Amino acid sequence: MKIWLDDERKPDLDWSVWQICQSVAEAQDVIKGLGWPDFISFDHDLGNGPIGYDLAKWLVERDPDHHDMPENFRFQVHSANPSEQKISDPC
Repeated sequence: MKIWLDDERKPDLDWSVWQICQSVAEAQDVIKGLGWPDFISFDHDLGNGPIGYDLAKWLVERDPDHHDMPENFRFQVHSANPSEQKISDPC
């Protein structure tokens, strides 16, 4: 499973693989229900609520010893904010 976290953009993705989430709370619910994703594409700014970074912090706090995080877990940051685009390369 992959998660696309963005409150505005709706990419043309394979819906059988991706979960489209518009808020941190929605992404947290998906992860709580389906488990760790293999990949997350984070938007930074998510309207008036928590930002993509807040989900990243929640993931780290949820698994401090990295026992649940898949070994192949990857992420990227996509953002329309130019100051955030500098860190948008996938890891």
